[in-house]
Amino acid sequence: CYNVDDISLTIIAGGGWKLQYLYLRDCVQISDNGVSRLAQGLGKYLKVLDLKGCNNVGEFGDRALRAVGAGCIELEELIMTEARRVEDSGFIALAQGCMNLHTLAIAGCDDVTRKGMHAMLKTTCPLKRLKIDGCRKVGDAEFEYLHESPLQSTLTSLELNHFSKLTDRGVGAICKALGHRLLNLDIAHCPLVTDLSATIIGNLCTKLRSIDFSYCGHMTDKSIHSLARTLSCLTSLKLDGNPAISSRALIAHAGVELEFVDMAVQWLGYQPKQAVEKLITQKEQHVHQTKQALLIQSALRRKFANRIYWERYRSRLLTVVLPLFQARVRGVIQRKRHRLVMERIMRNKMATKIQAKYRKYFALHERIRVMKQKRYIAFRNLQALTIQRLYRSFVHRQRTEAKRVLRANELLAKTKEQALKETRAIVIQRIYRGHVGRRRTAELDEARRKLRALNALKDKCARFIQRVIWGKSGRIKARRRRWEIAHAQLMWNSARHLQRVYRGHLGRLRFERFRQAHILRMRMEAATNIQRAYRGYRGKLLAAVARALRILRAKQQFYAVEIQRTMRGCVGRHHFKVHKELETRRRRKIKAAGLIQRIFRGHKGREARVIEMELQQLDSKARPLILQLKHHEEDAVKLAKLIRQMEDVEARMTDQLFHIEREYEQCKYTTSKYTDSKWVTGVPQRFLTAFLIVRLKDLFDHETEIHRLKFIELQKRRAEMRDL
Repeated sequence: CYNVDDISLTIIAGGGWKLQYLYLRDCVQISDNGVSRLAQGLGKYLKVLDLKGCNNVGEFGDRALRAVGAGCIELEELIMTEARRVEDSGFIALAQGCMNLHTLAIAGCDDVTRKGMHAMLKTTCPLKRLKIDGCRKVGDAEFEYLHESPLQSTLTSLELNHFSKLTDRGVGAICKALGHRLLNLDIAHCPLVTDLSATIIGNLCTKLRSIDFSYCGHMTDKSIHSLARTLSCLTSLKLDGNPAISSRALIAHAGVELEFVDMAVQWLGYQPKQAVEKLITQKEQHVHQTKQALLIQSALRRKFANRIYWERYRSRLLTVVLPLFQARVRGVIQRKRHRLVMERIMRNKMATKIQAKYRKYFALHERIRVMKQKRYIAFRNLQALTIQRLYRSFVHRQRTEAKRVLRANELLAKTKEQALKETRAIVIQRIYRGHVGRRRTAELDEARRKLRALNALKDKCARFIQRVIWGKSGRIKARRRRWEIAHAQLMWNSARHLQRVYRGHLGRLRFERFRQAHILRMRMEAATNIQRAYRGYRGKLLAAVARALRILRAKQQFYAVEIQRTMRGCVGRHHFKVHKELETRRRRKIKAAGLIQRIFRGHKGREARVIEMELQQLDSKARPLILQLKHHEEDAVKLAKLIRQMEDVEARMTDQLFHIEREYEQCKYTTSKYTDSKWVTGVPQRFLTAFLIVRLKDLFDHETEIHRLKFIELQKRRAEMRDL
């Protein structure tokens, strides 16, 4: 339909045809104008509109979508997988206008934001399939609205391609809201999705048949293991563009946990087996039949178990619960009596303790009062002594201070008088010493002036004598110096001539050595050049040989790898074929074993039913003997209980006799005046008397006789128990 354009659509829309299904695939000349006119003309009747391959739709916005949403109220299926641009207004128009829409596939959603996606997910349309491609501005938060969306009860296929902000959190929200109904999930080209998403999908989407994880990037073999463990009905899995996925992991689960898949040929992953729907239906029927059989078996077992339980419960009520209740009632009555007796004893003990405590308290407070009075008297005396000592020390300090002030004033007067005398003496000394110093200075100045005149005359005479002597000695030194200079110059010229001759000889010898060294160096350089050229030639030759060997090894390795790959492929296919045959045999064996078990269990159930009916007949015949045996058992239980009670009483009486005898012996041989015996009256006695010893002796004899009678009765009961 390459020649169909907007004019053709205008003609179709105005022709008055009641078209319901319209497929316009690969019509590249159709634009928003034609689609909007078509929606206005056929909107009341159109149910299916397929615009796949029409890449000019949406070129100037989502005018076409707004027109479809406003006019096509009966639309059920809309395909626009090649649309150029879709905005929020188009999504909102579809969500609010097309209330019968159950299939929507749309692309070019780069400008769709949270508002448009929220409107689409909140729509009341009965959407079953939703495909959205290229929403790069939509993140995880938008999919959290799905738990409040009506799509939870209708949507079975969801395809979200090129969602660059979709992460594991968004996948979790999708699976939590739609997992119980979702059959197909496509989240290809979502780079932030990881193995956690596969785990979430496997745990929440138990009915999922097809999954597409292509070009997610972060998927590994863990995703395959998670999906294989949880999704037994999986039929298709696409994992293209995931470099961490290995073929070994895919082969390990194909035909084992995932029994409805084969290794895909056109993509990396799994493809459905032939007649997979029939296989799934058979498995679901088998599972349903197994569940029903288990329900019937559990109902029958529950019925038999209830009957056995109520019989045992009735027997337990008669043999255990009722005697236990009677014992509890008797125990309550005995405890009440014992509590009254113990309260009376405790009241007497507490009265005694209160009296003792009060007397102790009164004596303690009397001692404290006396002690406080003594301490107060001692404290008062101590304070009086302290006050006296402080007053006497104060008076003594006052007297001492007055004496010190008087002595200080006397010393100060003497010191002032002495200071005045010293000051006057210092003034007189200063005046006298000034007069003596001025006179001494004048005498010293006169003597210094005379000495300076004498020294000047001596210097003048000495300089004249020195000038005459230094002139003569200078002329002698100059003559001697000129002669030394001439001799030195002669020696210098001779030495220079000798050095020039010797240095010329040394130079000629050094030049000869330099010439020989230069000749040797030239020869070495020539040899080095020859060696360098030879080694270069040899290195190039060896490099060519190494390059040829490397190429040969690479070719050999390539051919070896190709041979290994071919052989491994053959071996892998052979192993997979063998594994598949073994798995098929195993499943057949399991199925046969299940059938045999079902038949055997049915046979056993019927046999058990026959045996139970025969047991019921035998039970009706043996019921009198069972009742008599039960009566004997009840009598034996009662007698055993009575024997246990008598044994307990006998043990208590033996213990009581031991305590009475020990206390009697203590009272008989002790020299103390007090005792705490309570066996005569039930109250501890305060004083030890002869009457108390006699009463203890009588009580011991009486309790011994009672213990003997109880022991004889216990022996009789044990004999009756043995006879029974």
